[in-house]
Amino acid sequence: MLPILTSVSSIFMAVLLFMLGNSLLSITLPLKMEAAGVANELTGVVMAAYFAGLLAGCIYGKALIFRVGHIRAFAGLSALNVGAILGHTMIFDPVAWAVLRLSPGSVSPASSRPWKAGSTTGWTTPTAGACSASTW
Repeated sequence: MLPILTSVSSIFMAVLLFMLGNSLLSITLPLKMEAAGVANELTGVVMAAYFAGLLAGCIYGKALIFRVGHIRAFAGLSALNVGAILGHTMIFDPVAWAVLRLSPGSVSPASSRPWKAGSTTGWTTPTAGACSASTW
């Protein structure tokens, strides 16, 4: 049992850090927008953009994983996510932030799906979909 846990511990740590970072961003963005005096409606639009990206990730994430493999998909999408999160620090524009919030949402289902499917090797048969109740 211990060899199995050590072999997948880096994967679980990467997903844990990914989800922790997204959660912290979801806390700090509304606080910063409130401090800057942005309207509550616009704050809601910016935060809802994450879920629009989540929907897109559920639709297109599975095809990306099948096309390039789960390791390359995770690495590429994580790099895209890091760029979007760094963009929040460089730009203070709620409309631009809404566009940047699409990226973490679209990355979430595609980056966590292969490990929730049961294994990281031999995952060749399509499942019910890239998005399921376990993705949330």
